[in-house]
Amino acid sequence: MTPTAGSVSESNELYTFVATTIAQELKVDAVQLTPTLDLRSIAGIESIKVLRIICKVEQKYDVELEDDAVFRANTIQDIVDAVRNASDTTGK
Repeated sequence: MTPTAGSVSESNELYTFVATTIAQELKVDAVQLTPTLDLRSIAGIESIKVLRIICKVEQKYDVELEDDAVFRANTIQDIVDAVRNASDTTGK
């Protein structure tokens, strides 16, 4: 069964997946990441890495994020919210 972003426990799982994916892609400690941390402040952040992170999140949650939502995402919480909105829109 594909995870969704609806309930509180699923929301926590979504945040954890996004934060873990960011930590792995950028080779940083996940403990340093907070929901409101400006992603641009993380050493080693590059647009191609952000796109890889977004792609992994889209695949895991079977959603397609709108380009403007991705470009507006400055924090982990912004990515989580974009996935929730995409899930709500598609009914997944």
